[in-house]
Amino acid sequence: MPIVAYASGAQNLPNESPPASFTEASDPVITLANTNLPIDVNLYGNAVDSSDNSPTFLYQWSILSQTHQNPQLTLSNGGATQSPTLEQVNTWGNVRCFLVVTNQNSGETSETDPLRAPSSAFVTVRVKSASAVIQKIASGERNWHNDA
Repeated sequence: MPIVAYASGAQNLPNESPPASFTEASDPVITLANTNLPIDVNLYGNAVDSSDNSPTFLYQWSILSQTHQNPQLTLSNGGATQSPTLEQVNTWGNVRCFLVVTNQNSGETSETDPLRAPSSAFVTVRVKSASAVIQKIASGERNWHNDA
């Protein structure tokens, strides 16, 4: 698959090709001891198409897992933008988001199956508890053992 999606919570990552800095270290972190809820969280997407030097990308984000958020979380613009906002995070628990990118020129897309997609296509909003600064792991979250 020539298109690889890169999801992050950091807006000012270097302009790399491929965007190697899009890692778990770029996930947004909210510590409830220092933050008043609800809070909006900015996400950022990028992509690389190895077979097109000047692609025009369309972005589609989805929320895969949210822990007991009430009301349920939404993404600005229905997630159909490069940099959506995860709106109104309102309780303790990680939120896992997934990015699919389509090259408008060729119709090719990045992996659409979350089970087969590379880790770069996910961003986890890490919401740490107020007292112990621990995380409630999101369903399907990868590399969770570092945070457990």
